[in-house]
Amino acid sequence: MRWDKLNDRQLKILTDAHCRMYENRIRRAHEGARGIRADECEMLLGTWMSIAGKLEQGDWRLRLTRDEVGEIQDALDSGEYEDALSAIEDAPS
Repeated sequence: MRWDKLNDRQLKILTDAHCRMYENRIRRAHEGARGIRADECEMLLGTWMSIAGKLEQGDWRLRLTRDEVGEIQDALDSGEYEDALSAIEDAPS
């Protein structure tokens, strides 16, 4: 799947999942968990929060930076979200 083929609901799933994941990692890092780079997680959380904000503003495809597109595509390439995203895929035209 490609980032530019996502619909709004699919991108919302990705942004919610990633914001939650990075918030949890940051919390765990501050609680003393080893192996978590809080600074990197904070940067990535900021990226996903920016994507979420652009989604709310509309015309998000035109607003995304190269880094944001890269994060979305990395999430898609992981295959981790394939089932959830396929369930709400737009019908072919």
